Amino acid sequence: MKISYDVSIIMPMFNASEFLEETLNSVLSQRNNFVSFEVLIIDDSSTDNSKDIAQSFVREFPEIFKVMKNPKKGVSSARNFGIEQAKGKYIMFLDSDDLLGLKTVENLYKFFETVQSETNIITYPIYNFRVVPMRKMPLFKKLLIKKEDRWKLNAKISSHARNKNFVHGTGVYSVDEYQNIAQTTMNVMVKNESKIFFDDRLNFAEDAFFNTKNVMIKRSIGFCQDASYYYRLGHFSNSQKNISPVESAEGLLAYSKKQFEVYESGKIPRYVQNMVAYEIRWRLNSYRNALIPFHLEKSEFDIWEKEFSSIVKEIDDDIIFGLSLDRYAKYQLFMMKKEDVYISQNSKKLLFYHKGHKFGSEKNFETVITDLRCINDTIYCSAFLKMPLQEKVNVHVFLVKNETKIELNTYESSFSYYKKKYRSNYFAAFNFTIDLNKIYDLDSYSIEYKIGNVVYTPKKVKFHKNRLFNFLDNEFLPSFKNGKIISLKKPFLLSIKSSSLLEIEEKGRHKEDTIRNRDSSIGDLRKWNFANS
Repeated sequence: MKISYDVSIIMPMFNASEFLEETLNSVLSQRNNFVSFEVLIIDDSSTDNSKDIAQSFVREFPEIFKVMKNPKKGVSSARNFGIEQAKGKYIMFLDSDDLLGLKTVENLYKFFETVQSETNIITYPIYNFRVVPMRKMPLFKKLLIKKEDRWKLNAKISSHARNKNFVHGTGVYSVDEYQNIAQTTMNVMVKNESKIFFDDRLNFAEDAFFNTKNVMIKRSIGFCQDASYYYRLGHFSNSQKNISPVESAEGLLAYSKKQFEVYESGKIPRYVQNMVAYEIRWRLNSYRNALIPFHLEKSEFDIWEKEFSSIVKEIDDDIIFGLSLDRYAKYQLFMMKKEDVYISQNSKKLLFYHKGHKFGSEKNFETVITDLRCINDTIYCSAFLKMPLQEKVNVHVFLVKNETKIELNTYESSFSYYKKKYRSNYFAAFNFTIDLNKIYDLDSYSIEYKIGNVVYTPKKVKFHKNRLFNFLDNEFLPSFKNGKIISLKKPFLLSIKSSSLLEIEEKGRHKEDTIRNRDSSIGDLRKWNFANS
C-alpha cells in the first residue's frame, strides 16, 4: 500500500443529512500546511440526501474528500472498508454527527510522530455536547470568536468521565500500570501499518475490542491533551440502542468471550479484564436495568446467567471490588463465581477471604428498619440485616428485652432484590412486636446478632419507614402512647416507660398522641445513619 497522506479520517455515513454539513466543516477547519489528510466517507446505504451533501464537498475539495459505497452493511464493515482503502500513515475515526476541535488532526499527528516507537494507538479528550437555545451575546463579542468555534455558542459542553483516566496529561501510558484506561473508537488514532480490523460479527462494544487489540500490541496507549472530539448527545446512536439488555444481553456475552478467548492458553491480562469489567460496571450501575435480561424465558435466562457467571469468574477479585459500584453489587458479582469463601471473625468484625487473600470485611452490621409503627396498643417493628455473604454464615437474631434475649425467626428480605429486581445478596429479615399493656415500669429493647460464638451489635441503623417518632434536628422526639413514654437512642435502643396521666399533663401534653405521628421524610431519615465512633 502506498502512503499518500499523513492521516486518513474514516467516517461511516448513514442518513446523516441533519448534521453532516456541520461535521464536514469541522474537518475542513483542520486544514494547514503541516499535515495532509484525506476523508473517506463510507456510505452505508443511506436513504436520505446524505450522499448529495457529501458529494458537494467532494466537488469543492476533491483532494480531501472521497465518497465510497460500502459493499456490506453495518458500521463495523463500513470502518473496515475504510481501513482497506486508507492511504494515510495514521487512521482516525469520526462519526457523521460529531465534531473535531480546532487543530485536532495536526496536534495528534505531531504527537504520534514523537511516540510511534512506544505505542500503536493514541487517544485524546472527548466531550459530550448538546444543542441548547441560542445564548444572547453582543455581536461584537461573537465576532471575536473564531468562525470555526462559533457553534459552541449554542452548545452545552461537558468533559467525558474517561478523560480523567489520564492523570499525567499528554504522554504514553503502560496498561500494565494503568489498567483501567477505557476509550471509545471515535477519539483514537492508530497506525495504518497494523491493519487491524473491526469484528463485524459483534453488534456490541466492537470499538472496545478493536482498541484493545491495538493497545495490546505494545501494551500501551498514548494520550494527547491538545486535541478534542465532540460527541453529540440526544441523537440516536448504536451505543444508545445497546443501553437495553433486550438489544445487548447476547452482545455482552459475545464481546466478553472475544476479549478473553485470545488468552485461553494463559492468564488473561488485567487490562483486558478491566475492559470487560468496565462494560459490566456501567450497566450494573445504571439507574435503570441495563444488564439483566428479564425479557428472556426462564430456560434462556438460566443459560445466559450461567455464561455470564463464567465471564465474571475470569475477573480478579480486586478488580471487581475496585469498581465504582454499590458495595452490594460488587458482592453480587463476586458471588457469581460460586467459589469457596473463608470467613474468620473476632470480637469486632468478620473478615472475608478467597484463595488466601482478604477481599472484604463486615464491622457495621447495618440494620435497616423497614417499618416502625404503633397500632392500638402494640408496637410493630420490621427490619433486616444488610450484610453481604450471609449465605456463608449462620446468623441468629435476638431481641434483647432488658437483660433477656429472645431469638427471632428470620426469613429472606424482599430487599435482597433491591434496585435491580434481581437477587443481589441474601439479607435476613425479622420482626417483633411489643405489647404496651404489659409494660408497668421501664423496659428497653435492642437487637443483637450472634454468628458462631460471637455476638455483634448494630453500629449503623437506617430507617426505610418510621411511623412512630417525629424527627427533628437529627434526633427522634419521644412519642406518647397508652400512658407510655417511648424513646429511641443511638444506635437502636428502644425505651418504654410507664407514665401517669399527671406526668404527661405536667409536660403540657395530652394523654394520647400529643405528638402527631407521621412518616419522617426519607431525606431526614437518611441523615439518621448512626455509627459508633
